[in-house]
Amino acid sequence: SRELGGDLSKHSYPQWALGDGARIHGWVSLCPYGPVNAGTALIRPEHTAALTPLLAKACAVAGEQSWLVADYQQPVASHLLRKGLEEAGRYTMFIKTMAAPAITRE
Repeated sequence: SRELGGDLSKHSYPQWALGDGARIHGWVSLCPYGPVNAGTALIRPEHTAALTPLLAKACAVAGEQSWLVADYQQPVASHLLRKGLEEAGRYTMFIKTMAAPAITRE
C-alpha cells in the first residue's frame, strides 16, 4: 500500500487514505464535533495491514477522540481496543435499500 495524496483535507478536518493507485485499501477521517474529534475508519478486509499506519496518523492528532466503528469493521474495533480505548455504546442504523429497473431511452 502507498499513501494516496497524503492528508486529504479539502475539508476542515483531516483524512488519510492508503492504496495501490487503482484501489483504496483504507481510509480514516477525524471530524471535529465540539471538543471531540469523531473518528471513522474503513478498511478493506483483504488489506488490514493498511489499518496500523492510518490509525497511527489519526491517533497522533491532538485532542480527545471518539470513534464510530461499523460492526463489519471488526479489525478497526480490535485495534482501538488494544490501544486502550473502551466501548462506550452501540447504535443501530436502519437503511432502506431502494432499487428501480434500469430504463434505456432510445
